[in-house]
Amino acid sequence: MVTADVVNSDEVKEEWNRFLSESENASFASLFDWKAVYEEVFGFKTFYILIKDDKKIRGILPLILIKSPLIGKGSFLISTPYITQSGICLNGFSVDPTPVIDRLSQLIKDCGARYVEIRQIIPFMSDTLFTRKDNFTFQIDLSKGAEKLWEGFTPKVRNQIRKAQKSGIEIVTGKDKYFIDSFYHVFSKRMKELSFPAYPKRYIESIIKNFNNNSRIILARYKGKVIGGMLLISFSDTLSNPYAATLVEYNSLCPN
Repeated sequence: MVTADVVNSDEVKEEWNRFLSESENASFASLFDWKAVYEEVFGFKTFYILIKDDKKIRGILPLILIKSPLIGKGSFLISTPYITQSGICLNGFSVDPTPVIDRLSQLIKDCGARYVEIRQIIPFMSDTLFTRKDNFTFQIDLSKGAEKLWEGFTPKVRNQIRKAQKSGIEIVTGKDKYFIDSFYHVFSKRMKELSFPAYPKRYIESIIKNFNNNSRIILARYKGKVIGGMLLISFSDTLSNPYAATLVEYNSLCPN
């Protein structure tokens, strides 16, 4: 019998993350660690759904309740906000979707949500649910080595990399206060220039804290000044870059 139950205890964290680590096409954005980030930084209500069959995990679905002024007094449920890839992970298992749909329907009713947005990598009931295709995730296969990767770049990209090297840009990595503050200074400045509200700095701090050994920040420095940076999160055999920014006045040096 397939069940779809909301779990809130950290006791299932290890089991949840282990299922993801053994799953193909699983996203770092579905890890249980995000639950603490969203709750402690934004105060969001979270609903992490565990899909089981005969007491064995067959799938997971993280959901976060968002109240948005853009939809009036309403709210909506989303599978991981602020990141474009997360949703139902079944690891190839074929399960009856009815319990999942029933659970989602009950959550919508209980929360007063107007809709649920599931940011799927692998389609789920795409023939019956409304599908948007305006979010994208780009991946680069690093397994073939640096030489093959270099050959795959366009001449323009290779020239930009050479220019950055000749400009004397220094790359450093870490995750202490200096790295967080330096990255956030560049990131928030760029978001302001784009007329987009930057996430609070404690969001970056919480990601570094909750992902511990699986997170880091890379900074690009020119003559001692930080001119660019990116946040990296590792999961399984994938290194993801959810946030990055550079100072536009140094774009001629190609720090990105």
